[in-house]
Amino acid sequence: MNISEMLEFIDEVIEEKTGKPLTDLQVSILEGTLKGEKYSDIGDKNGFTEGHVRDVGYELLQLLSSIFDKPLNKRNLKKFLQNQSIINNGVVKFGKKTKITYSYNDNKSSEVKEFEPRTKEYQQAEYLVQVKTVKKLKKKGLSDAEIAEILDINLEELTYYLD
Repeated sequence: MNISEMLEFIDEVIEEKTGKPLTDLQVSILEGTLKGEKYSDIGDKNGFTEGHVRDVGYELLQLLSSIFDKPLNKRNLKKFLQNQSIINNGVVKFGKKTKITYSYNDNKSSEVKEFEPRTKEYQQAEYLVQVKTVKKLKKKGLSDAEIAEILDINLEELTYYLD
């Protein structure tokens, strides 16, 4: 996931939760944060004081922490979003429907479908995505324990996807 995709993802999540899109300043703060910029530099680019940018950035990170139920800060946001890309490989949940992208027989073609959550078809597609994610992480050399931690599942559940 590149920075523009991360910004789009965050904007969609925040708009879904709050009913409002990100402001231009919030986008600049997120983009700057993901690029490793200082609040003073972000403020200079946007005509705001460092203190104001810091306050808006803090509120934004608190909101994201609340949405994702994970303590997020300026230092761990990018890594968290990159992990979201791996973990949610193909699964994006918004509102009442869930979009799942998955490929057949590990080939390059993929298909995007929307499913009502908790239906049998949804569960089958989500399982395929999870299996594919586990296989990708195994190929990257991660141990079973590391994969279980990243996916936030226990080792017994992981063996279910490996069988």
